Order: sequence, then structure tokens, then C-alpha cells
Amino acid sequence: FPEQRLSMDFETGSTTVYTVHFHTGSGPYREEIVPAGRPVREPIAPDREGYDFTGWYRDEALTQEYVFTAPVNCNIRLYAGWKRKSCYVRFLAGGLADPTTQEIAYGSTAVEPDVSFPGYVLEGWYTEETCVNRYNFNTKVVRNLLLYAKWKQR
Repeated sequence: FPEQRLSMDFETGSTTVYTVHFHTGSGPYREEIVPAGRPVREPIAPDREGYDFTGWYRDEALTQEYVFTAPVNCNIRLYAGWKRKSCYVRFLAGGLADPTTQEIAYGSTAVEPDVSFPGYVLEGWYTEETCVNRYNFNTKVVRNLLLYAKWKQR
């Protein structure tokens, strides 16, 4: 932590200020200088691709959520909490099998479902109802998807 900075808060009469450091996991995000005994203002939530921001925490393990109405009486380091976003892949089997949905962590891959129907062979999963563009299951999922089964009669 940097040294305490000295200034005068004419409203409270305090000459002590503290530094609140905000960290996002990819380095320092920002810092705020706060007069002793005053609460720090909560900054605008940071962005991180593929994640939802869950709040600011006093510990790196993200178990102690910070309360922004609390007075600041020492230098503080706060850590951003993140939850990986989920995407949903819905498999529509054209009425020959029940539709299924997979919840996929953002940036992960979907698993091709094992579906069958008597008298038909599944030819693959496609990104549109007309079954022109076959879906590649090695593709990282970064948005919700609808996939359509293409069947061929035996």
C-alpha cells in the first residue's frame, strides 16, 4: 500500500486520508482517496468478456462482500468478483425426438446429444431450420444457440 496522504477535510476536521484500491483480477482498476471515517463511493462496475460482475470483496477468496456505507479507517484493497456467464444451446429434433437444452459455460463447447428415432438416421445438427450450415461442435459457444436436427429416413 502507498503511504498515507495528508490533507485537511474541512467538513469533518480530519487530516487523515486513506487509499482504497480496486482490483479486477487483471491488475489495478482504480483507486480512491477517502477522508478517514467517510465511506468510499462504489465505482461503476467493470466489464470482463464472458463474465458477470458480482460485486466488490475485501478478500481475494471473495468471501467477504464489501459494504460501501462503512466508514474507511485504513488503506483497503478490494477485489472484483466474477461469475462466468452461461449460454444455452437448444437442440430441436423436428418432432422425432424430444428437444433438449444444454447450459454451456461461456467460451466452452456444446456436446452433441445422442438422439435417435426408429426408422431414421440423424445426419447432423444445423444452425438453421433449412439445414444448410452444419454446426461444428468444436466451436466455442459465446451466445445462445438453436440447432436443428437433419434426419434421413432409412
